[in-house]
Amino acid sequence: APDASSKKRRGVRKGVVIAILMVLLAAGAAAGATYHMEIWGGRIVPDVVGKSQADATYELERKGFAVRWTQVKSDDVEGKVLLTDPSAGSRQVQGAEVVIHVSVARVVPKVEGLPRDEAVGLFKEEGLENVEYETEFSDAAKGSVLSVDPAVGQKVKASTHIVVQVATPFTVPDVLGKTQEQAEAALAEAVRYAKDDPG
Repeated sequence: APDASSKKRRGVRKGVVIAILMVLLAAGAAAGATYHMEIWGGRIVPDVVGKSQADATYELERKGFAVRWTQVKSDDVEGKVLLTDPSAGSRQVQGAEVVIHVSVARVVPKVEGLPRDEAVGLFKEEGLENVEYETEFSDAAKGSVLSVDPAVGQKVKASTHIVVQVATPFTVPDVLGKTQEQAEAALAEAVRYAKDDPG
């Protein structure tokens, strides 16, 4: 005859196994839910792209992140967040630093009096590439910037056409003993050379 006590023990063991499995499943579900609720395992970086610097800072600090700003020359609205590092959606430990890249306007740099090469570098730093250089006769140092249009400090777009006047010396050629026609030709050649060599 079957042993009744043996059947009972198997039934008890089966019940214990099922109970353990139920506890493990419940624990797993609870762990997943609390992870999703950011109770443990760090915090999710919120998407603050497009928001103002102040609003983005508030939202990130409310989530427990440290915030640092860096400015980016842009044609976008000033003070607008262009991107974050780490990016939105990534999970970071509470207190981790998030860098927000904030747009600032491009402006015509202060280039008057500087050599042309230095001016070129400053325009590139601002992301301004539609820059035209013209020569103008002057007693200033050869190749130095005399003026810029639009004016220094003016806010501009990347595509704005900027005209820079660069000094070029004018040396009067020796025309003594030449005919009027020869003298005029020499003067015209001197002007053409000076225009083609801004220094």
